[in-house]
Amino acid sequence: MSSNANEKKPDTNPLRDEVNLPPDKPRRVAYGAEGLPIEVVYRPVPDNPSVVRPQTKPWRIQLIAENGEVIGLDIYGDVILGRGSKVRAGNGIDLTHLGAQEKGVSRRHALLRPTASRLYLIDLVSTNGTLHNSVPVGPGIARVLADGDIIMLGALTLVVRVIDTPVTFSSTRTFDLGQAGNESTGNEMPLQ
Repeated sequence: MSSNANEKKPDTNPLRDEVNLPPDKPRRVAYGAEGLPIEVVYRPVPDNPSVVRPQTKPWRIQLIAENGEVIGLDIYGDVILGRGSKVRAGNGIDLTHLGAQEKGVSRRHALLRPTASRLYLIDLVSTNGTLHNSVPVGPGIARVLADGDIIMLGALTLVVRVIDTPVTFSSTRTFDLGQAGNESTGNEMPLQ
């Protein structure tokens, strides 16, 4: 056995110098990290949610880009993901600053469509396609998004973090699996 086998390997973690930083100092984080040490500002979309839907509680999500940038969104209605001034003017999210054009993102690439219980991703017949967790999303096909999902618009990768939803499901509510009109049959199950 060589003497090199017993030697301690050098620490190659590029974030090791940031372990003891004070809490008010910004830190770099790994792509898609669980805890983000930055304050996120949430933008309501569309800009005037009361016109679209009077719902009181939006879908609150974060889109985390490859460079670590976090886009915070309070989604009240349909939101277009794309690039350019027409997307910005149409209450969409302009991804130009993330290199969207170079990465093949269409001007109107994909749509986030909220419902009370689900958030959907729909490809808008984009030129370079949309992937949801590495699975192609066909034009006009809706895919349900969940916390931690990875979406690719062309070659632009975004991690979806669901922070809050409009509906909170209680595990204490029950429903009867028996026939209508019967008293409790013992077939009650908690909703999840």
